[in-house]
Amino acid sequence: SSSSEAPQHAELMATGGDDAALLEKFSAWCVVQGIDLSGCRLERTPDRGLSVVATRAIHDGHAALAVPLAATLTVAAAARSAVGRAMLGSRALGGERVSAQALMYIVMIDGRARPESFWHPWLALLPCAYSDPLWWTSEERHRLLEGTQLAHDAARHEAQVRDVYHGLFPALSRELPEVFPAERFTFEAFRWARSALASRS
Repeated sequence: SSSSEAPQHAELMATGGDDAALLEKFSAWCVVQGIDLSGCRLERTPDRGLSVVATRAIHDGHAALAVPLAATLTVAAAARSAVGRAMLGSRALGGERVSAQALMYIVMIDGRARPESFWHPWLALLPCAYSDPLWWTSEERHRLLEGTQLAHDAARHEAQVRDVYHGLFPALSRELPEVFPAERFTFEAFRWARSALASRS
């Protein structure tokens, strides 16, 4: 089957709330963080959702936007965050090594859910759902991928993501329910963070 047959979930371009309010908060956050958006604007289009669009010709040596390192969500920044420190210091994990990806997933879930999080204005603008095979139904995978290597790869990757999730939860929620509430740190949220990170790194 061709890639054009891939499932197009209706919620793919949805964000976590009202666009106007979210964009206003994000714009204010950018100003405070010293992010220069003078060469571009945020624009919602029917086919691409919320996108960054250049407002002028971009020539060699010129930037459309500039983001200070301090405003970016890196593995080091995630490890320094309150939820990151709680995760890395957890006794419930029994000294098991936590992958950089898992750390990022947890911080992204936390940041999207809590308005007081440093990264919330950005994370709240991300799509609520994605269209990679982890989001496909069993019927969709069977219809589109049966007999291909991708069918095996998709199943293996989902199993790996589930293994990582179950290596963290419900242990973290039982140890620190105020930091890792079970209703927030679901597998669905973990899958969202995985796809959000994979599409932006």
